Amino acid sequence: MADAGRLPARISYGGILWRDSLVKWLERLVVRRFPQLSLALAVLFIAAVSAVLWKKAVTLDQLSKAVDSILKGLAILLGALWSLNRYFTTRTDYPQLRVDMAVNFVPSTAFGKDSLYGLLSYRLDIVNTGKTLLPVTGYCVELANVILSQEAVAYEKFHRWPESGMHSANPIEPGSWGAISEAVACPKDVLAVNLYLDVELEGKRHWTWHRIIPAAPEPTQPGQSVLAAREPANS
Repeated sequence: MADAGRLPARISYGGILWRDSLVKWLERLVVRRFPQLSLALAVLFIAAVSAVLWKKAVTLDQLSKAVDSILKGLAILLGALWSLNRYFTTRTDYPQLRVDMAVNFVPSTAFGKDSLYGLLSYRLDIVNTGKTLLPVTGYCVELANVILSQEAVAYEKFHRWPESGMHSANPIEPGSWGAISEAVACPKDVLAVNLYLDVELEGKRHWTWHRIIPAAPEPTQPGQSVLAAREPANS
């Protein structure tokens, strides 16, 4: 997902950027330095309570109650810190998705020996693997010929769906999916296809996925179709 331009964002949304920076700093601290942070907070908490007790004359019964309160306070503090660690680690409130792909090739010879095109059909399932509504607003798919030129790899687009913009889509419930299925004329000289998916989320955020698929070899008998790829692809 691309970030907005820094200068306009700082002028218009300075408070939001400051808050996001603070959250990111807290996330790094809680996730990467959890043992050190827990130990430091425990020592500070015990030291603070001990300093209060040191200034007051306390009885043995009061000291016992104070120790009990310290232990309970530490349990609550460390429990809250652990919950925050799990929240940042699992990201249950963040969009989570997976793309399942199935692709079939029918070679050009199936349509006659002089045919310049074969048939490529694909199906993409965008699966909501998270626990919250996936705020999808649109899709687009691009197919490109993968060309190897000496030591360089180039991509030559030969199809886009839709032709421009994004195809509107509805949000996806947890455990459900949205599907894209299409048949495309594929030039016979294509040896590998780069299949690119762009999922637009609410707020003009974008999540992208791509997979390079080897084109199926020409079959020996006309009319024979070849299953080129069928696999789940983790996001």
